Amino acid sequence: MDDAYHEIVLSPCTDGKYIAALWHNVAPTKILDHLLPLDYARGVCEDYARQYLEIKYCESTSLLYSTNRLAPTDKQIKLLEKYGYLR
Repeated sequence: MDDAYHEIVLSPCTDGKYIAALWHNVAPTKILDHLLPLDYARGVCEDYARQYLEIKYCESTSLLYSTNRLAPTDKQIKLLEKYGYLR
């Protein structure tokens, strides 16, 4: 799902092939014209998303990469320590 609430949905059809649609508002828009194996369908959807969807978390100016991020909570720190990701 992108920042404008568009979502790409891959749906299995027959013989291990998939179809993809972009959902926005209520109506879907077909992305794939042909049924494709999952790996190919996923690649087409990734290319489509990079070209047409609004995904700010991939931009270097987004909050994810900002130096002004919020500090982790005590609960987050304890969980990271518990699993050895933070010492």
